[in-house]
Amino acid sequence: MKIEQLRAEVRQAIRDSSARAVARDLEMSPTGLLKFVGNPGSTLYGKTLKKLIGWRERRASRGLTAPDASLVAPAVGILTREIERDLGKDEARRVRTEIADVLKAAYADREGVDAAANAALGNEESPARPVRASASVRLHP
Repeated sequence: MKIEQLRAEVRQAIRDSSARAVARDLEMSPTGLLKFVGNPGSTLYGKTLKKLIGWRERRASRGLTAPDASLVAPAVGILTREIERDLGKDEARRVRTEIADVLKAAYADREGVDAAANAALGNEESPARPVRASASVRLHP
């Protein structure tokens, strides 16, 4: 999911309820939320992106699909960036593998689990190598 798709989803949520209710769910100010939806192409701070991804994932978890693969990759990137800087690439790969395993276990019966797990591993561009719930996870350098 691209940021513009996320922006459209937030707009729809505002139409379905209110800016104040969506802002409260996102833990953002209504003003900040309206700036986000009203400024296509605007750059997001990391903290705001985390909130939006978390909000989207909470909404997705209420449905029948796994987290959107295009949101998993940036979320895992945010989570592992400092780990890689502080502890190295091998530790960051290990963490990505654990995240992929958690996604596979939590969403085993849901559509999109292979794409979400591949995105966690950094394999978003390689749908030819799906990660299956019963397969062992392999990292590709």
